[in-house]
Amino acid sequence: MGVNDVSIKGFKSIFHSLHFNSTLKNLQINENIDTDDEFDSSYSKSLQINSTLTML
Repeated sequence: MGVNDVSIKGFKSIFHSLHFNSTLKNLQINENIDTDDEFDSSYSKSLQINSTLTML
């Protein structure tokens, strides 16, 4: 049980850091209007990670 709790916490923290990284990328991409497509795909990835976090 204890080992399982640790792995779930580790899993969540990995997703939190992924979400944080993709949010940073969104902010950087948002400054370049030329790369709208890249922004959309990065944004949808962060939404997917958000929905995964909600399920945990």
